[in-house]
Amino acid sequence: MSNIDYFWDFFVSKGITNIFGLPGGAISALLSKTPNSISWVNTGHELQDGFVASTYGYYTNNVGLLFVTTGPGIATALSSYKNAEAENYPLIIISTFNPLGLEDDFQWWNINQISNTIGNLFYIENNFQFIKGLNDAYNLAKTKNIGVVLLININILDKMIKVPTINPIMKQLEKSILTKYAKSVVNEINQRFTGKNTLIVLGKGKFIDYNIVKDFILRNNLPYVTTWKQRYVIPGAVYCGRLGTLGHHSANYAVIRASHILVIGDYSGAVKTDYYENKFTFKKLNKKSIVYSLVNRKICASAYSNKYFVVNNLDNILSKLNIIPNNEWINTLNNSNTQLLVDLPRISQLEKYIYSASQAYKNNSLTIPVTCGVGNHWYALGKYMDITEPNCFESTTNWSSIGIGLANGIGIHYATNKPVWIFEGDGGFTFSASTFLYLLANPNLPLTITITSDKTYSALTQNYLMKNYIDNSSNYVPFNEWNTLLPNSITFTNETDYYNYLNENPVSDKVRYIILLIDNSDMMGSNVFEINYSLEYINYAKKNDFTNMINQQLIY
Repeated sequence: MSNIDYFWDFFVSKGITNIFGLPGGAISALLSKTPNSISWVNTGHELQDGFVASTYGYYTNNVGLLFVTTGPGIATALSSYKNAEAENYPLIIISTFNPLGLEDDFQWWNINQISNTIGNLFYIENNFQFIKGLNDAYNLAKTKNIGVVLLININILDKMIKVPTINPIMKQLEKSILTKYAKSVVNEINQRFTGKNTLIVLGKGKFIDYNIVKDFILRNNLPYVTTWKQRYVIPGAVYCGRLGTLGHHSANYAVIRASHILVIGDYSGAVKTDYYENKFTFKKLNKKSIVYSLVNRKICASAYSNKYFVVNNLDNILSKLNIIPNNEWINTLNNSNTQLLVDLPRISQLEKYIYSASQAYKNNSLTIPVTCGVGNHWYALGKYMDITEPNCFESTTNWSSIGIGLANGIGIHYATNKPVWIFEGDGGFTFSASTFLYLLANPNLPLTITITSDKTYSALTQNYLMKNYIDNSSNYVPFNEWNTLLPNSITFTNETDYYNYLNENPVSDKVRYIILLIDNSDMMGSNVFEINYSLEYINYAKKNDFTNMINQQLIY
């Protein structure tokens, strides 16, 4: 068997049915032997293909495979590698490397050396490393939800390899028996958290079995809050809302009043800048609270954790935890929820549009995935889109590349075979032009793509305002004629008509475009207003002053 044949047999055995990327000389030998059981998706751009592959890998609970050429191709794709590392996506970027190449020769650079400085590199230099290299790269990407670069010496692809009958290198990815370390984690948490004012902060992670999470919360009658990345409402549980300045007062109140907090999964813990931290991640609003984190990678844990545990068998740990909280604490939160678990006000036109979408989603009892790119629509969607099922809201928080929404949506659809709602700004959509061309060629994908477009504050003109290059009054541009550019599109100028349409037509069986026009002549139409984490706000919570918590002026 040749190395190429073994390569494909290996990934077929792992359940891979879709691969992504652009063709080129350096990878043509690999791609030319793609098995019939595997479909090859090419959106026309290595970076966008990398984003597609990342979400595809995550939502299939497998890995995404991105094939790129060894020169400009992999250079363009490196941002998707960083995105996978920062956002916890299982991605393997696959290319070849010619160690005999010459500096400055056509499309040659020492990508082996460069990748080694970036992070998770596996370089298969010879036949003896082939089986182990594939296994190690796959296992790391899948178990840690992380980006990996896999380089193969181009000169060994056609060489023959002897495959052992029993492969000693194959690793068991899941363990049903608690390790000694896991037992110590269970014992410590049980001792520290039982009978306390305990709160669960629920993060994201395909490594979590949410039925086990559900059983853990209900069995212990634990109050919990959700996060930007994970929105999951468990029937019958003490749900206190979503934390953050774009979340619910009830969740922030619970975080402030809790004595012990257990954070489970990825909650964007690496985000440290206040502007983003307040929106996206858990923040320790009560300095006296004890915070533990259960994560599968150190990067997922927050600096606010008094202690964090990196575990690969989280499901088994949760099934052994018995940390029933104080009854008085449950009564306190049930009372606060009745007054504080409310949506934040809608002030700008953008907020009213997105709130209308959230209500149409809720009224139709949808369980389809929702994703977006970055920008003010990103903040608004995160502020109002509350979803009852786990892993249905896909939003980056750490790397957050512009225009990622379309790629996310395509990857999610191929992974789940479900319709997807995608929200993008006009600048992000323009940035994703190559992906748009892919959609033109594939019009039967069930994607609803909503584009927010305003007259002033967009990715195309924002820099002028920020740098004061021109006066605001003259920074008034006509709307792009999206309706003349996009097939199967409909345009709205107010949230009432938009809601009525979307409520009656929540999903589409082919690509459709919804354009939301924002009259932003006063510079307020696309702002997003959030809670102010001031000392005054925290003191209101400590005093149970719910009226002033709710009436505190929002900021932007």
